[in-house]
Amino acid sequence: MRLHRRVRLHAFIVAGCLFAVSAPAGAQIVNSLPDTVAPGREGWSGELTGALRLQSGNNDLEDIGGSGVVHFRSGIPCRWCLGRGITTHHVFLRAGGRWMEQGDHVVTASTLAHLRYQYTPWVRVGLEGFTQYEHDQFRRIVGRALGGVGLRGYAFTTTRVDGLLGSAYLLERGVLSNLAGAPDAGAATWTQRSSNYALVSVRIAPAATFVVTGFVQPAIRDVEDARFLGDATLIIRASPWLMLRPSCSAAYDTRPPFGVERLDRGFQTTIGLTLAMDIDPDDQDDDETREE
Repeated sequence: MRLHRRVRLHAFIVAGCLFAVSAPAGAQIVNSLPDTVAPGREGWSGELTGALRLQSGNNDLEDIGGSGVVHFRSGIPCRWCLGRGITTHHVFLRAGGRWMEQGDHVVTASTLAHLRYQYTPWVRVGLEGFTQYEHDQFRRIVGRALGGVGLRGYAFTTTRVDGLLGSAYLLERGVLSNLAGAPDAGAATWTQRSSNYALVSVRIAPAATFVVTGFVQPAIRDVEDARFLGDATLIIRASPWLMLRPSCSAAYDTRPPFGVERLDRGFQTTIGLTLAMDIDPDDQDDDETREE
């Protein structure tokens, strides 16, 4: 039977909270992989997260942030290959930003857009391509655009635990801000990098997935110019429309822009509302029949 899907917006107002015990880890590696490995249904789905903090009196503060995620998954049931349905096509888009102003001073100003496509034509090995653009005033990034293509594969897989390895060629174009006295003021560079990652995903409960990711990105022509990222994320679907996502990370850049720290550490918790594809009960029966 042909699947009939209807899209329902579970909620429009986004409620979110962000807690930072230190600056968010962001030594120029953005980790979108936890979103791509968390369980999701076939078709279109999305998620909205946001944060708003207003304070006045002794300390005037405005802190606004948010992001949106869109997924499209298309696959076929394959119990014998990964122990669950295998996704043969997966398109993932994340876009967001944050602005914080304390008194008359801007404390944070950043935007990010990341698009990734994953194609898995074989049992354990697939292809992926990605592109990204970001601006971060306090890491002196006026604009940074990058794109890459590579391979990804399952090192091991069970019904609850998956191990992924990936490697890609990455080309980036970065433009730095003008900072008085900085030797790299206004610098615009092209850099080729090897982007490599290892990921372990553990489904600790039907509605909870724990993901640990490690990234290494050395420059191809100068391996001493390298970036590292370690990230641990717990993705909890508290209800069909509510997502909780606590995470912690540490990032290190051997050659950051002048005036930017090499090491970043961060802890962040987000609460998001989801836009999901709801499947009619008759369609769910069809899916269960195909999986048997």
